Amino acid sequence: MVTETDTSCEEPGGVCPFAVADDIPIWLDVSMKRFEYVHPAGGNEFTSVKVTPSELEAVTGAEGWCDVCKGWEEDE
Repeated sequence: MVTETDTSCEEPGGVCPFAVADDIPIWLDVSMKRFEYVHPAGGNEFTSVKVTPSELEAVTGAEGWCDVCKGWEEDE
């Protein structure tokens, strides 16, 4: 099984979405859209940047949005 560490050299939860190799697709979780701002990792566990979900989508060149989280919706 290939893990995040194998493909990005980062531990899960601290994977920086910026300057990722072109052959690695970036997908964003739709659960982030409920926030005005998000703070994605900025290269290590101590660094992040403040962006809107739309800005994150634009600057990362994300493939799109997917739904991988459960239990975050208010009606669940």
